[in-house]
Amino acid sequence: MTSHMNFSRRIKVLIASADQAASEFMQSSLSALSQYDSEVKDHGALLDKRMAVDPASYDLLVLDAGDGALLESTVAQELRRKFAALPLIVVSDPLTDQRMRLLLKLNGSDWVRKPLDRKGFLEAVTGNVQMAHSGGNHVHAVVSAVGGAGGTSVAISLADALARTAKKTQVSVALFDLDFATGACGHYLNTPNDYDLRPIIAQPSRVDLEFIDIIKKKHQRGFSLLSFRQPGVTMAPTGGELVLRMLDVVSLQNNHTVVDIPYYETSWKDELLAAVNSIHLVTELTIPGLQQAKEVYNRIKKLRSDDIAIKVIANKHRRRLFSFGIGKKDANNIFKQSSAMVVEDDWGTMNEAINRGMLPVEVNPRSKFVRQIEKLAEAVK
Repeated sequence: MTSHMNFSRRIKVLIASADQAASEFMQSSLSALSQYDSEVKDHGALLDKRMAVDPASYDLLVLDAGDGALLESTVAQELRRKFAALPLIVVSDPLTDQRMRLLLKLNGSDWVRKPLDRKGFLEAVTGNVQMAHSGGNHVHAVVSAVGGAGGTSVAISLADALARTAKKTQVSVALFDLDFATGACGHYLNTPNDYDLRPIIAQPSRVDLEFIDIIKKKHQRGFSLLSFRQPGVTMAPTGGELVLRMLDVVSLQNNHTVVDIPYYETSWKDELLAAVNSIHLVTELTIPGLQQAKEVYNRIKKLRSDDIAIKVIANKHRRRLFSFGIGKKDANNIFKQSSAMVVEDDWGTMNEAINRGMLPVEVNPRSKFVRQIEKLAEAVK
């Protein structure tokens, strides 16, 4: 049985401050979120060559400028030169116009006025970290064309394959289950999430990094998991806004986010499909399955202004002797602009994985299904 715990990707914040009360407040605020590690150093210590502080070890610099006089000193300029690659947040007492211009010359990303309040400080930190990390982040959609095609198994295994690759490259991966009717990903992995989303449905604007940090879980194999059986989300007028806000935060927080999109209609489906970075369309090698997949395929093409390659996955294929069943050649004839990947049915591995709350790779690393999903991960990483 796998075990799970709540934690998230670590962001290292360097606080340059000589104000003990302010630095303790900032560290205390950041420690409330498992997302952050923080370290406090005096301004002079950061410039001391004997200290050997490596800017590459941090994601963000918070400079406590006190009453603002520090901004007029060479210390501030030297600190900025040394940590030029990091986003800079300055905290200080109210600044004169002249000192505010000095802050701009330092290429400051944000300014927070003292006395600090926890929410304002965390919003500044979170916003700048997300902006700095958003450029290399990707969202991968796994779309079920029909029910029972195995899209959830593909999504789970794709997230795991990306997470296994990520161990070598220090990137983070999340799996976001958008089937709120069943919360299938959580049940497949024996990780049901009983957090009640109903209070937040009416107020989607409350979704922020702290909220996501509270509600998500982390699988021991390295990927974050958001999966809820909350049918009310699908039916609520504000459900679409809630889902898109949640996805916005999750995708900014992780280098790779895999979204498991069910076959049925939702208010957010089109907007999501129009924006994701890669699309995997899962169906079965049956005439109804391929017909439905073709309709979804054409729908996505109309939604996109770019020429995104849609990977068609014909799942659960069984070879039979003397059979006139549909094969890969037939699927490729239907999807002429996108070659189909035919995934052989591995009922034994998949059934055992589901019953034990494990990933297919944990049951049988040599499974054809596992190896084919690993190829998908290699293509999108």
